[in-house]
Amino acid sequence: MNALPASAFDSGPTTPQDPLANARTAIASEDWSKAIMLLKDQTAKDPRNADAFNLLGFSQRNAGDMRAALVMRN
Repeated sequence: MNALPASAFDSGPTTPQDPLANARTAIASEDWSKAIMLLKDQTAKDPRNADAFNLLGFSQRNAGDMRAALVMRN
């Protein structure tokens, strides 16, 4: 009996992709404007995501926009 490798039928990852992955990549490369754009989009989609807001404030501070970084959002 010749069996095919299990990976031949792999349909991809079973866990959803981290919605902050692209923003984290932008942060790692210090592309603050891209990170801010991605994180503003994510916080609008998921206003209860504390990690997204934390990374947004971090990115805004590093971009030199202290005023935006200190704004409280609901």
